[in-house]
Amino acid sequence: MADNQPQPPPPPPPAMGGGPGGRGRGGGRGGRGGAEGAGKRRAWADPTAALGGGACDQTGVPPLPPAVVAAEPREGLDDVDAFWSAVASVRKSQAGSGGVWFVQLTPPGLQTGIVVLKTSNSIASDWFCLELGKILGAPMPVMRILKPESAEVFAATYACLERLAIQTHGAIPQQARGPRNLNTLLQLSLCVPGAGSFAKPYAQLMEFLPCMTGDLMLDSAMSAEPNPTSPATKCTNTQEALQRIGRLLALDVLTNNSDRLPVGQLWKYMEGVEANLQNIAFSLSDCMPYGLDQALNCISPTRSHQRYEEYLQETQKIVHAAREACSTDSIPSYRPFQTAASLLQKMLVLTPGETAPLEKYIAIGFCAALDEAKHKISSRSVLEEIRQKVCTPFERVVEMFMLTNESVGLNRVNTDFLWELLSVTLH
Repeated sequence: MADNQPQPPPPPPPAMGGGPGGRGRGGGRGGRGGAEGAGKRRAWADPTAALGGGACDQTGVPPLPPAVVAAEPREGLDDVDAFWSAVASVRKSQAGSGGVWFVQLTPPGLQTGIVVLKTSNSIASDWFCLELGKILGAPMPVMRILKPESAEVFAATYACLERLAIQTHGAIPQQARGPRNLNTLLQLSLCVPGAGSFAKPYAQLMEFLPCMTGDLMLDSAMSAEPNPTSPATKCTNTQEALQRIGRLLALDVLTNNSDRLPVGQLWKYMEGVEANLQNIAFSLSDCMPYGLDQALNCISPTRSHQRYEEYLQETQKIVHAAREACSTDSIPSYRPFQTAASLLQKMLVLTPGETAPLEKYIAIGFCAALDEAKHKISSRSVLEEIRQKVCTPFERVVEMFMLTNESVGLNRVNTDFLWELLSVTLH
């Protein structure tokens, strides 16, 4: 559901799935422009077999349909138990700073499929980004929140921990056998090394997307023997792909998310780092891009006044340049999407040359997303409604489990900053 595009082991395939990865700045190979992959001979893994080798019971298992992932089950315990009782395999992603898990299951009346479960230390702000991204039309994996204290989050966690215990020990250990309650769930989590992240009272359920992340696409493009399964070979609508990127960048600007592609001078990166291409993925079927690991980083106008003012001013420049790029065929004097376009030109194996035409399509998507925001977020109260929707379920969790606002991302949601930023971009 973007903290990354996770990779189920083994063997190491191109990253797949709807789950987020690490939030470290730089993006590894992709952050350095793919130089490490240049000219090397490489045996490329088949991404369609990424769930083999023990990750799941069979290769070629398709994703569960997005509509199934998005549908809210009735809160009767029997309903959610029926859905989650058919867990056949659980595997932790190699990527990601939090818990990202691939789950194979066969819900009643459906064929076997894969979903992604993720636990996050910023789940409230992640949810806010999801709701804002929907308004902007930003392409993201389908996701919904398994809310605290819901029957479903308990059923999903319990079923996955039981399966992990069986996969690890061959059977459920004696100390983890008992009544189906929170104490037994905790004992199950203690039986499986690395499964502690499952013991959180909430989760994100995400669509599994057969994709390749941007860093691996760049590696392929720079290799002496490109990966034959790279989505770049199926990119038949470059204009649409670039416009989708533009919508993603509009979301990143509004949420101050520096952990994907650069936009103007908004963010400063480490020397030699251009982007984190692990947080953008391209569908294996049609090369359409999706954003992974959305992040919300509001700036306080009181604690960081200078940075706050600088961010607003740079955003104004970016929006002005984007509008100019959309309305004229000439090259604008300020080109905030130039670096992103250059990276995308390499990833998608486009003809080398001037990137201005690519930048224009990115700008079209960027401005279209802002127009959606202008139409749908008519007042600060709209943002406040979203804030209440995503924060209220977790305020009680903080109190019940003696957590902190930081541990669930409540401290990241600041509608004052977001409204001021929207005002700058829309007027």
